[in-house]
Amino acid sequence: MIIVGLTGGISTGKSTVSSYIQEQNSTKYSNSVIIVDADKISKQIVEFGKPAYNDIINYFSSKVEAPFEIVDEETNIKQFDRAKLGKFVFAPGNEEHLKKLNQFTHPRVRNEIMLQISKAHLKGYKICLLDVPLLFENMFLRKICYKTVSTILTDKNVQLARLVKRNPNIPEEQLLERINAQKLTNADRERMADYLIYNDCDDVNDLYKQVDYLMEHELLPMSDHYHLVEWVFPLLGVLSGFNIIIKNYLKNDADKDLNDTIRLNDFVDVKK
Repeated sequence: MIIVGLTGGISTGKSTVSSYIQEQNSTKYSNSVIIVDADKISKQIVEFGKPAYNDIINYFSSKVEAPFEIVDEETNIKQFDRAKLGKFVFAPGNEEHLKKLNQFTHPRVRNEIMLQISKAHLKGYKICLLDVPLLFENMFLRKICYKTVSTILTDKNVQLARLVKRNPNIPEEQLLERINAQKLTNADRERMADYLIYNDCDDVNDLYKQVDYLMEHELLPMSDHYHLVEWVFPLLGVLSGFNIIIKNYLKNDADKDLNDTIRLNDFVDVKK
């Protein structure tokens, strides 16, 4: 099994790519792929009564606009107000509070991700797709990936327009703050990613064409090779995994030739 990291900035289409792969897995990709969704896990680990939930309530209740802990009208279960928390931690000058929130959540998300990867391997999947928004910022998760894929938008105005459409109840200035809070630029993603999926066009089929090329011409052929090796010679599979991790730890982004980054829109007929 190969581990492939999927990442991307806010509203660049990462979730759309992940959903499309999930939908097409049984028909186009021979049920070879399992998706480990960090966003989904991050919501599960902060459910009421769990350790991360308690940490967030204890730390932020005195800082975020009250009422912070609320009761969901449908489930009658306590939860924290995500909108207020997001407004607070992404506000200018609150970087330390965002860092604290990440300390409560990231280690627990990482542990659950590793558990799901182990289960996927035992079930015989060929590709484990890690859907992680902050993949490149997370040294550990990034280093265990055999390949990395990033969605990308070249126009920040398009990014903001899509984010506003997705979050109509949040003021535009707050959404712009979230975009600006991202540490990575397009140039950073071009340097770090093995593959780039461009999502500037409003026609989602352009996005799907790039995903199909990625899966059918790149990732699935790679995974066939590793899948055969690790099941016929398990020890070689383990050693191969360690070799990937070691190579990633020794790799320096600054030394990477940008020509080695595969821009998937160069291989399919998409609007540029």
